[in-house]
Amino acid sequence: MLLKMTMNKFPDQPRYTFAKKKAIDIIITSRFCILPVSPAGLIMQHYGKKVKLYRYSDLAKKANKPIDYVCKYLKTDDGMVSYAGEGRYIIFYNDTMYPEARITFTLAHEFAHIVLEHHHFDGIDPMNLTDEQHKLMEQEANAFATELLAPTSIAKLLWESNVIRNQETMQKYFNLSKKCAKYAYRSLITFRNTEIRRYKQKEIFYKLCSKPHVDERKKTTLRQ
Repeated sequence: MLLKMTMNKFPDQPRYTFAKKKAIDIIITSRFCILPVSPAGLIMQHYGKKVKLYRYSDLAKKANKPIDYVCKYLKTDDGMVSYAGEGRYIIFYNDTMYPEARITFTLAHEFAHIVLEHHHFDGIDPMNLTDEQHKLMEQEANAFATELLAPTSIAKLLWESNVIRNQETMQKYFNLSKKCAKYAYRSLITFRNTEIRRYKQKEIFYKLCSKPHVDERKKTTLRQ
């Protein structure tokens, strides 16, 4: 397992930088990772059998019920993650959602709850959160998922190279859902903390962009 499980104090405010750095660390320490990023693949690499993935369609078939029944039972249309004890987790995700990029974002989002150890805050019951606590965890998970699927340093390079010009081109390049593309683009144009853009920039570039996704001209730009 990549991260040691501990009991932490619940944060007073969303830890956006912390969440984004954790996403970058996941990518860099992966044995294999290319664009577009596959959250399912990263989950398997870092957690193996410690995390099980269950599709809504399988749950519906087993219960002989429609997908809507599963959504109502789990109280979410997209997905959720449950702690099963002894460092094990179960991610339930709606595999019938369209487009497929929405499923990818769901997996990245639920993966975030595991990496950020949202089930292990001291004195906090994940099944009985206040609205404020739930909102904070969701904001952190969205920050992690967005950075995992569209790393800021790579997006910034593509922005400067005029490859990404708006939310639509970002969505197409990184194969994002509309929701994720909105987060990623907003982060790109408003996120003033250069710490993320510079955090392990060379490592993440060589992990992701030594593939056919970025041409030699962009590689030269980053090396400079």
